[in-house]
Amino acid sequence: MQKVIVISGCQKSRVNRFCCEYDFHFIGYLCGKKVTKIKITSRSDQKIMKGDEYLLFLEVLSLKRGVLLASLIKFKNLKNICYLNK
Repeated sequence: MQKVIVISGCQKSRVNRFCCEYDFHFIGYLCGKKVTKIKITSRSDQKIMKGDEYLLFLEVLSLKRGVLLASLIKFKNLKNICYLNK
């Protein structure tokens, strides 16, 4: 399986008993194919919040019609990496 690193913002999160599903905004290319959205599945104990931006470590499952389906390996909220004072 191919692994990728992405910086993206969470647009939607769905949680059920067994897993969590997240939709992330993304526009770019992977292996020459256009990607317009990322859909991620993970364990139910992840703390990903809608509206926040993340550094994502993903395992690619498939790429169909511009939607990258991936499994979450690891993530880091960008607020925890760098905080700008205004």
